[in-house]
Amino acid sequence: MSPAKKPSGKRPARKSASKQAAARRSAARKSAAKRPVARRPGGKRAPKKKPALKLVRRSKPRAAKARAGARKRPAAKPFAGALATATAKDLALFDLVRARVELSAAVQGMTAASAEVPIADGKWSPRQVVLHVYYWDREMLPWVEKTYQRGIRPPHTMDDILAENESSQRELAGHDWETAKRMLQQAREALIEALQSLPEEPAEIWTSEHPLGWLVRILSKHDRHHAGRLKQARAGGTPSETASHT
Repeated sequence: MSPAKKPSGKRPARKSASKQAAARRSAARKSAAKRPVARRPGGKRAPKKKPALKLVRRSKPRAAKARAGARKRPAAKPFAGALATATAKDLALFDLVRARVELSAAVQGMTAASAEVPIADGKWSPRQVVLHVYYWDREMLPWVEKTYQRGIRPPHTMDDILAENESSQRELAGHDWETAKRMLQQAREALIEALQSLPEEPAEIWTSEHPLGWLVRILSKHDRHHAGRLKQARAGGTPSETASHT
């Protein structure tokens, strides 16, 4: 008998860590492949469950936040910065200019034909209103210097104005619509130029208590009166009889 072989005493070499990891992954795939697949009745695979979606609240864009903040703040008054540092003269002339803007807007876009239609039964047409306002700008122009130098008001009462309305319309009746608008602009430019030539001081001369300041405010009020009536007529309303001087 041959003698039995003695063990050599050498241990089998261990697999490297990477090989062991690869073997584990392979075994896991094989195990997953053997698992039964969930199927619907009829042999179809059941759909995989989708993860639930989380609702995320969107933040407001910066522009929207700015607008929301602006709505909360009170609106600034027009020309607030300029008016805060304005002199008494500036305020008086500024109001006069704004009143004329209102009147100009009231006749903006009118044709020669529409300017001949009376604003109400027995009332003037827009062309006649424009000529009327022109007439009083023209009549008040010489009084600018007189009110400043002498401190006296023009001797025009309401009765005088009403009496002159008819005679002024007869005098100016031959002017067409385009001429009437041009005359209105020229007369106001001359009036503003005369007022601007006067000094700012003393400030009291530009207040309503002084004849000069009174004159400026009367002309502003006159423009607004007729601007309001023209706008009302264009909107389809009937001018108020209590506010009428034609």
